[in-house]
Parts: sequence; structure tokens; C-alpha cells
Amino acid sequence: MNRKQRRANNKSQPTRPLAELFARAAQSHREGRLEEAGQLYRQVLAGDPRHADSLHRLGVIAYQKGRFAESEALLQKAIAQNAKIAAYHSHLSLALDAQGRLDEAVACCRTAIAQDPALADVHNNLGVLLMRLGRPGEALASYRKALNIATALARARPNDTAHRTRVNLVDGERKPRTGIPWSTRAVVGDLPQPVAGERRRLW
Repeated sequence: MNRKQRRANNKSQPTRPLAELFARAAQSHREGRLEEAGQLYRQVLAGDPRHADSLHRLGVIAYQKGRFAESEALLQKAIAQNAKIAAYHSHLSLALDAQGRLDEAVACCRTAIAQDPALADVHNNLGVLLMRLGRPGEALASYRKALNIATALARARPNDTAHRTRVNLVDGERKPRTGIPWSTRAVVGDLPQPVAGERRRLW
């Protein structure tokens, strides 16, 4: 194989090693090995600094570790590479919420919903934020959307327990409560969306 052919071959399969590395990182992340996952995501970024999914998941790790400003910066970088992924905006809303920036968090939830209106958990998170902002009417509408979507999914897939979570409803005292199980779907690969108020339970 001459030099020209080698160059053509390299161009035709430039991402395979990175894809395999990313898969290893994602597996480590799912299993809770955050340090190992973070190192592997950074290796992916060393090969491709614009790898949006690695930026996103590093942002999630930073969030899991309580480094909310760092999480925000990484998620913003992921969005700069691909602004059409709902999970990026949804997770950014949590990083902003953790810093007390509720209005910005609401905007991120709305962006995520605009990308994918069928995300019950994001509607729920939006309701939590709106309730905390003293907007119970809007919050209740978001909770209802979350419940309607979740109920439809449960009816469509009654035996699917792969992605179970709980949806917050509002009681007479305008406080969120939990207790209604519902089934949702992952937005990005194997990543379920986190529920607001459960900051440490992203996976």
C-alpha cells in the first residue's frame, strides 16, 4: 500500500478507535467508576477535542462530584458542538439549578422540550423549577404533561421496566411529592434523564 492509499484508508476510518474508547468510558461511567470514565473521556477528547458526547459526559461527572460551575462549562462546550441534543440542555438545567440560577435552568428545560417534547422527566423537572419560582399553575401543567407522557409510555410498553423513575406531583401545600412510578426512555444512548431534586442519581 502506497502513501496515498494509506492516507485514504486513514480518512475512511478515523473515528473507530475513538468510538471504542468512548464505549469503554461509557461502560465505566454506567458502573460508577467516575475517575476511570473521566480519564477515558479525556483520551477521546485528546483525539477529537470537539467530541460532543465526551464533553457532555464529563459535564455529568463534574455534576455528580458537585463541581457545578465546571459541569456548566463542559455542557456549554458540548452544546456548542451540537445544540440539537435534548439531554445536553436538560443536564445543563441541573447544573444551573445547583448554582441557584433557576430562570436559566427553566430556559434550558424548555429548550430540551423543544428538541424532544416527549421527555416526561424534563417536563417533570421543569415543573419542579417552576414550583420553586412560585409559579404553581405553570408547574402543575408541566407535571400533568409528564404524567400523561409517562402513562402513555407505560400503556404502550407495560412490561418495560428498564427505565423506571418517579414523577413528582403537587399536593395541597404546593410541595412536590413522589410516589408514582412511570417508565421513560433514554435520550442519549443508555443515559436516562435525571430528575430534579435527585442530584446524585443521574444514572
